[in-house]
Amino acid sequence: MLEATGSYSVLVTYMLTQAKVTISVINPKQSHHFAKIHLSITKTDPSDAILLSEYGKSIQPPVYQMSNDSLLLLRQKRTLLRQYQKQRVALLNLSESFQPLPLKDLTVQQSLQQMIAHFQAAIAQLKAEINQICQADFAEQYKRLRSIKGISYAVATALIETTNRCAEAWLSRLYIR
Repeated sequence: MLEATGSYSVLVTYMLTQAKVTISVINPKQSHHFAKIHLSITKTDPSDAILLSEYGKSIQPPVYQMSNDSLLLLRQKRTLLRQYQKQRVALLNLSESFQPLPLKDLTVQQSLQQMIAHFQAAIAQLKAEINQICQADFAEQYKRLRSIKGISYAVATALIETTNRCAEAWLSRLYIR
């Protein structure tokens, strides 16, 4: 039993599932609330280990099934894409904030434009890679999602990422032209 705490727990989970070790992964809030119910105020690694063991015995959470490799790669690329998009917007905002200034530094303007262009190129590259993964490894789901009016590339890839193919079950029941 372990808590889902980010990249490190994903690595441990991946390694354990590759080694065919049966594990359960829980949200840290679950163990936190469990500790509150049991009036646990000590927060140390040994006490947390005992608490997780007690949680596992009493709640018996389901066995964790690791996402496939394509989905892990898709999640990384989408996370990086979101970060690059935020950074691009921040640079555009900064560039815009310099516009009313009476005196503009040309090197600053050029540097900003270079960085904005760099992020635009990186964003385009990531979108192409995400699209490639979706078309190669989630082809039917991606095709069906994109056939729905109003479902953009971004929404389709987000649904594939977050639903982990669960959408295929309900999409197969829909009649989509």
